[in-house]
Amino acid sequence: MAQTFSPPEDRNPSTVSDVLAWIGRFILAIAIPLIAFLVIYYGFIFLRDSDAPRWVIAGVAIIWGVGGVALLYWVFNGLVERLPDEWTGRLQPFVFVGPAIAILIWYLTLPVFRTFWLSLFWRDGPPRGANII
Repeated sequence: MAQTFSPPEDRNPSTVSDVLAWIGRFILAIAIPLIAFLVIYYGFIFLRDSDAPRWVIAGVAIIWGVGGVALLYWVFNGLVERLPDEWTGRLQPFVFVGPAIAILIWYLTLPVFRTFWLSLFWRDGPPRGANII
């Protein structure tokens, strides 16, 4: 049997929609953890390097930790809900999983790799210039 070529306009629209939804999920799966990581990182930099009184640092940590994550969920959920219903159903799980992935990477994965890296050296640590992590 000979196969016939169908022009792009004759293709099934659900297939194109599936590919676009997959691309959207992929982009959100990268962007959301990256943004969550940046928010977490700059928050830690402020808390680490701040000369503010302890009660201010504690208040910022609570507001930044709880309020920042809630705001992140709210903003990204609002963006995804503005999309068509088909896309919303496909992308919304990534909005809620993305920040959790970023937090797991920051608190679990990076310390594991850093610990492994440091375990390769004596007590003095890596030689000067070799500290890549």
